[in-house]
Order: sequence, then structure tokens, then C-alpha cells
Amino acid sequence: MKKVVVSGIRPTGDAHIGNYLGAIKYFVDLQNDDNECYYFVADLHALTTHPEPSILKKAVPEVVKTYLACGVDPKKAVLYVQSSAPAISELFMLLSNIAAVPLLQRCKVYQTQIKEEHKNDNFGLLGYPVLMAADILAHQANLVPVGEDQIPHLEMARDFAQAFNRRYKEVFVEPQAMLKKPIRIPGIDGKGKMSKSKGNTINLTDSYENIEKKLLVAPTDPKRARRNDPGTPNACPVIFEMHKLVSSKNQVKTINEECKRAGIGCRDCKKILIVNMEKMIKPIRERYKELETKPFIITEILAEGGEKAQKHIEKTIDAAANTMGIFRY
Repeated sequence: MKKVVVSGIRPTGDAHIGNYLGAIKYFVDLQNDDNECYYFVADLHALTTHPEPSILKKAVPEVVKTYLACGVDPKKAVLYVQSSAPAISELFMLLSNIAAVPLLQRCKVYQTQIKEEHKNDNFGLLGYPVLMAADILAHQANLVPVGEDQIPHLEMARDFAQAFNRRYKEVFVEPQAMLKKPIRIPGIDGKGKMSKSKGNTINLTDSYENIEKKLLVAPTDPKRARRNDPGTPNACPVIFEMHKLVSSKNQVKTINEECKRAGIGCRDCKKILIVNMEKMIKPIRERYKELETKPFIITEILAEGGEKAQKHIEKTIDAAANTMGIFRY
């Protein structure tokens, strides 16, 4: 029996290699493993940060083009926009009535966003885990691919499912986490992970020239001052870490050995990475550019995907509503 897999991405601007290696590539693998996959663009979640309407409207199809360019196949997975399945919003409302406010306030992700990232404190942020639970439970998802930072939200989705099933009757499947091996993509500035907000990314639409420009100035081993000095690959905050992700095992092994004996210089090491990075990004970039000339394809895929998603979840939403005493007249 096929497993139901659900996951989504917020439309927050140009996708970078961290998005691809950390999430989208995994989505492609899951669809090819004969799972029943539902991948969505989380436009409702994006509203919590008050994006400009024009920017959000433009960002949604860009995310879809990225999905498609990276290999998500609408013949194997349902691709839709969150707001195109309005039954999810209804389930959000139903689940809100069993979600304890103190539990939401204790959520570490919520506390971090309010205290450290200084985001506006609004109900959308507080209720974020409830909407995420609705995204998952609506599809009766068995498996949810998540990173470690999303585990608390998934646990809350399980809590809501258990609370509902216990209080009324068993309606929801309890989803399980699909924990990926953590992939830490360093930013090109060497200051923490790659992030759009920090402007330290290599985007999936970057040209060869842009990739080269960004990587040639990336920091390397700070103690290797001269070409003939032996290096310490693991002290290289960007280049060697990226080699581990995009270069072959044999290349990584050779670079590690040659760097330690000063057989290869930092610039030469960067040039190898640039070639390998371009090899990975080029097919994605070219497919993305092709899709830009065919906007009608995106519209058709999203219309069909939204219809399929809505149809798939209606039975579950109706069951939950009826169980709570809400009937359609």
C-alpha cells in the first residue's frame, strides 16, 4: 500500500542550492519511490511575515517553476498552492478549537521568531503549528519529510490528531516524521548557513559567471596564508564543505590529501568546485528558463493540482466537521 507523503515550501524568493539539496531533491526521490506525494506552495503560511501582495503573487509561480525544474513530476506528485485547497483552512478552524494556547506559546520556534528575529507577534505566527497540522492531517499523511527544526511542529500535529481522536472519534492518521540526514549548506560568506535573508546564497538560476564570482571570493582556511603552506580542509568554512555536497567522493578524497600537503592551492580548489557546481545547476537553470517562456503550463499544473488536492481532502474534512457536530445544509 502506498504511503501518503506531504510537504511544502514557503514562497520566499529565489531558491538556492540549500533548498535543493536540503529539500527538493529529497521530494524528487520520494515521488520516484512510488509514494502518493502532495507538495504545496505555502502561501498562507507566508502571510505571517506580511509580504508585499505583489511580491507574494509573483513568488508563488516561481516556486512552482523551481519544483518542476528540479525534477518534481506532476504525473507522479500532486503540486498545488495551499490556498487552492480551501478545505485546509476549514480544518485549521476546526483544529483551532482543540489547540491549547499555552502549548502554542511554549513552542520554541514561535518564541525564537518573536524574541530573537523580532517578527511581528500575530495570531498567524502563534497558530502556525495548527495550520501546519491541517496541511498534514487533511491528507491523512503517513509520512512528513522534515528537518530537525520542524520536529516540534510535527509533534504538535500528532498531539492534535490524538486529542481529536480521543475527544470525538478516530478520524485522523497520526503522521510520522521522515528525518533526513541533516545537510548544512554554508553561506558563501562563511558566516553560518546559507540564507536568503543574509544574501549569502548560490541560487539555482545563477549563471556560470555569477557562480564563479561568488565562489572565487569565498573565505578559505584562515591559517593558510601562502600557496605553499599546508592547509586544513576541515577548517575551510565554505569551499571544502561544498565539495562534500557537490563533488564526487574521489575528488573530495584527492582534494583533502592535496590540500594537506600543499599540492593544490585554494584558487585551484575553488575552480574545481565551480565546475562541479555549474554541472549540478546548469540543467535546473535551463529547465527554469524554458518554463519562463510557458507560463500557461504553470497555470494548468496548479489548477489541476488544486482540484486534486481539494478532492483528496474533502472526505476527511467532512468527517471531522460532522464528528464535531457541524453539518452541511
